[in-house]
Amino acid sequence: MRALLALCAVTVLSGCHLKEVPLDPKARHDEIAWRADFAAARSDALATSKPMLLVMVAGAKDDRC
Repeated sequence: MRALLALCAVTVLSGCHLKEVPLDPKARHDEIAWRADFAAARSDALATSKPMLLVMVAGAKDDRC
């Protein structure tokens, strides 16, 4: 957990160095059961013993920070 928090802090503090990466057409991202809120995701993860994928999206678009 500490490593995840450290990674998030470094990413946020480093500015806009991340670029958009096009989706791989062979990727299985459509198979992920996306949830709109944390409570629902947590409940499903506990019920199925599967991990959660937490995605944080922030920042400007078009290479402007």
